[in-house]
Amino acid sequence: MFPTQLPEILRVKLSEGFEISFRLLKRGARKAVVLIHGNLSSSLVWEDFMSKVPEDFDVVAPDLRGFGDSGRRPVNATRGLRDFSDDVLGLLATLKYDSYVLVGHSMGGGVALQALLDAPSDVRVREVVLVDPLPPYGFGGTKDVYGTPCYEDYSGSGAGLVAKYNPEFIRLLKAKYTGTDHPSAPANAVKAYFAED
Repeated sequence: MFPTQLPEILRVKLSEGFEISFRLLKRGARKAVVLIHGNLSSSLVWEDFMSKVPEDFDVVAPDLRGFGDSGRRPVNATRGLRDFSDDVLGLLATLKYDSYVLVGHSMGGGVALQALLDAPSDVRVREVVLVDPLPPYGFGGTKDVYGTPCYEDYSGSGAGLVAKYNPEFIRLLKAKYTGTDHPSAPANAVKAYFAED
């Protein structure tokens, strides 16, 4: 079933010419629900849901940097999710709603929480909804609320499965192999995961 009202797809310049893309379902409200997608996704995953948000909210769904139609600005991995948080907070500052409800799925949940940490005095964020959020200790390798590692080296995030069942992929990845003539080539793995033949 198609949504009754489709959102606009817009772009806004945040800083130093960097642009972020976002979907906006404008209803004339002064408050907005902000839907933050997870890893390996984009704002498109929220499109059907956007029309189900109560009519007294506008609905905003950004494409995080490097995802969807947003710019491909590098992420500084030493900052955790702060680059994504900066982008979301920059978008909120540009849109200037009176209040927000942040909804984050998976990695987007981590971004929503990071935004709260980065701007604790921003009283415009009234509520946060987390849907299967990223654990506070990262993408894996821990087993409880205290961040106790599954193994001493913090392995166990899923990458171990690749090493066990496809060591050739790991070897080619380490060698920075860019060809496609080998069935375990990283380029072939990405294509198989994301693209249709």
